[in-house]
Amino acid sequence: MRFGVHIFLTSFLVAVFSGAAFVHLWGPKTLRAAYARWGYTSKHRYAAALANFVAALLLAYPTTQMAGAVLGALMLFVAIVTLLDHSEYIRAALRLGVLAALWFQVLSSA
Repeated sequence: MRFGVHIFLTSFLVAVFSGAAFVHLWGPKTLRAAYARWGYTSKHRYAAALANFVAALLLAYPTTQMAGAVLGALMLFVAIVTLLDHSEYIRAALRLGVLAALWFQVLSSA
């Protein structure tokens, strides 16, 4: 059972970070507006896309999952702090849920 949970969480996290990379790279109007509201430039959006993509790739392979988990946790931490700083509590809570899934994924691989 533990192996099945690990595979499910890993697949979920790879999908989440891949999706986040795509959305940051695509840059819909609402995301561009949010970056401007937070005081970030479009370069930050591209850096976030790259970091999310690398985290997804690292999470996909058992030998690099811990590095992917660290990078993913760092990305989520920055996102949560930014969202809390701008009183976007629901969006921060969603990222906290992904961070919890990442934590359980790391625990299930131990």
